[in-house]
Amino acid sequence: MLTRNSAQRLVDDYVRRHGQTQTDQQGGRKRRLTPQQEPLIKAVTVKAISPDSVGDVTIWRNGEATTEVVEAALNWMHGGEEVSEGKHVCIQYFDDEDQYVILLAECE
Repeated sequence: MLTRNSAQRLVDDYVRRHGQTQTDQQGGRKRRLTPQQEPLIKAVTVKAISPDSVGDVTIWRNGEATTEVVEAALNWMHGGEEVSEGKHVCIQYFDDEDQYVILLAECE
């Protein structure tokens, strides 16, 4: 089972190997990152996100919240459970879906 600490180690290792990337502005909201290989991004849910829906998450960098807010989908491996407000998540942008997807979430 992937715990919050092991998920954090995966993210930290990825960032150490690949570095952070710059963001583009699209329609007033931060939407996607550039280069072709999208990194895992640490974030926190703004409000609860129900299965098969989308919700806002705040991006975290250097151990603290930023002012960047993106919309992320909870459409994969959710087990029918929502992710409540204030939970730590890891998101990644998928070109084929044209959206960020929540890949990992803090346990309820």
